[in-house]
Amino acid sequence: MGDMRKDYVSEHFMIVSKKDDKAVVSKKSPFAPGNESMTNPSVLSLVEKDGMLQRLQDSEDDYVEGWSIRVFESKNPIVSIDTENSYSDKPFYSEPAYGYHYVIVASPNPKDTFSTILPEQWSNVLVVVQDRLRWLYTQKGVTYVSIYGDYGDLVLSESENVQSILKQMKDQGKYIGAICAAPLALHTADVLNKDFTCYPSIENQIRIDGYHNDQTTVIDGKVMTSKGVGTAIDFALKIVRQLLGESSFRELKESILA
Repeated sequence: MGDMRKDYVSEHFMIVSKKDDKAVVSKKSPFAPGNESMTNPSVLSLVEKDGMLQRLQDSEDDYVEGWSIRVFESKNPIVSIDTENSYSDKPFYSEPAYGYHYVIVASPNPKDTFSTILPEQWSNVLVVVQDRLRWLYTQKGVTYVSIYGDYGDLVLSESENVQSILKQMKDQGKYIGAICAAPLALHTADVLNKDFTCYPSIENQIRIDGYHNDQTTVIDGKVMTSKGVGTAIDFALKIVRQLLGESSFRELKESILA
């Protein structure tokens, strides 16, 4: 869960996660058929049978099989209806991040991407999204809904184009920056230097040697890495210092009250 905080540069609000626990890493995908027990029980499992779509849901120990789309509450929600009712003005304005965080698995095939899902499946996905929207807008305290599409942690690592560009940048001596899970792509391209940081748990897919969990941003030569959304400002400031020097770094840092 997190807080709603004000970005004094853009005058917009953002959600900053306060979760410090390490995510549990597994070789199994929690979104693949057969691994339903790794997630919260589904509130909706769409199953096609005899040319008809059935709306089912998991019970506590009985998981729906043969689903084409699955919806469940996130185990690591960034917003929650159980969030602490706390407000603050110092050192920055913040308020509770109240809400619901649901995950929609758009295909039972773990290798599917947005471009490979068939039009008929997309129609079903939209039906499910509409179902959740209607339900959410009946809930007290919900004033808007945001929908995000996630390609997964490995998308940059599996892109031949991205890997090629990273290798070219390294060969040309250019700066390379990566935050959250993106350092994994640098590792796959063999451009990650010895010292680095990343979103906690991703280091298990890279290497433990050289990983710095105690630092929000690590600069090793011309490769800059950072941990995640909550460290983005620190990451940006250190990029400015690296590229434009100490004076520009301090001027920007003071202007955004960082």
